Amino acid sequence: MPSEKLVPYLAAGAGGIIFNPEGKNSDHDLAVNYGGGLKYFLSENLALRGDVRHVVSFEDIQSNLLFTVGLTFSFGGEKAKKGPKFVEAPKRVEEKVVILASEPMVEEKIKAASTEPKIIILALEDVHFDFDKSTLKPEAQTILKRNVQILRDNPNAKVRIAGYTSASGTEDYNQKLSERRAKAVQEYLISEGLITRNRLSTIGYGKKNPAMYEAAPEEIYSSAAKANMRVLFEILMK
Repeated sequence: MPSEKLVPYLAAGAGGIIFNPEGKNSDHDLAVNYGGGLKYFLSENLALRGDVRHVVSFEDIQSNLLFTVGLTFSFGGEKAKKGPKFVEAPKRVEEKVVILASEPMVEEKIKAASTEPKIIILALEDVHFDFDKSTLKPEAQTILKRNVQILRDNPNAKVRIAGYTSASGTEDYNQKLSERRAKAVQEYLISEGLITRNRLSTIGYGKKNPAMYEAAPEEIYSSAAKANMRVLFEILMK
């Protein structure tokens, strides 16, 4: 349960024990242990930990219980590095130009770019999701409504909705999750009457082309992971 604050875990191990009684020769023995415990995350990197293990040594078949409590701190490796922000459009012969919706005088730039035969990729604001979720949050719905005016101002444009995930998880699972996120945005736009279905297409990229580099994928609440759990809008115009 990597997205929860209270996380159970199983543990197992093998090792050696060296006995050195006073006045006697030292002895060594093979030992194995198994057990389980709980972690309670106080923050993204800090957790309380407690477990119990059954330790068995084979020389004299000695059996013990080992109880441990402590703190776990994840250092997280190097700081996140910025990766490529926007996905490339499918390969075409025509020239491509990327225009950010946040740029000043965006409408004028679109009109100027449209005078020549090329594909315009108009990148809108990203819509972000919670970990392992494809449900639109209220703030994501607000972003969609704010950006939909640009879609209405360009009625001949086709809109591609691209879903992404963070680096945690398998390739197959993240691919399906990214597709569900893109579909969630598509269905919201249609259900709210913001844009017609025939202008929309969806695609999932899984954890490919991240917005930010994740140095430690297991840190599911890092700023890089949150930045990568997103849906990106592109308007394709010839």
